[in-house]
Amino acid sequence: VVVVVVVTIIRRYDAAITHHEARLSLATEMDDNQGMYRALGNLCSVAKQKGDTATAQEYWRRQQELAPPSTQPTTQTQPPTQTQPPTQTQPTKQPQPTQPQPTAKTK
Repeated sequence: VVVVVVVTIIRRYDAAITHHEARLSLATEMDDNQGMYRALGNLCSVAKQKGDTATAQEYWRRQQELAPPSTQPTTQTQPPTQTQPPTQTQPTKQPQPTQPQPTAKTK
């Protein structure tokens, strides 16, 4: 993760791609799904930052194939696009504190 941040800040995309492709190759040889998942995610990020949307989408698709069932994409999950609209969150209504109810006294 740190390598992606440093490499892409100084715009050395080719070096970042080479690094993550090597990581993907090694993870594939070792049958390391988590390593492949991370490498594909990093490759997707670099491709998107380069403006290569088609490649970013392909890496994203391959990454989703490796995702555990709890993180599999739903119909609402979308691959990266060139211009994604900002997400707007609705303010959540805070629950109001409840007053204790008086209890009836019995004799």
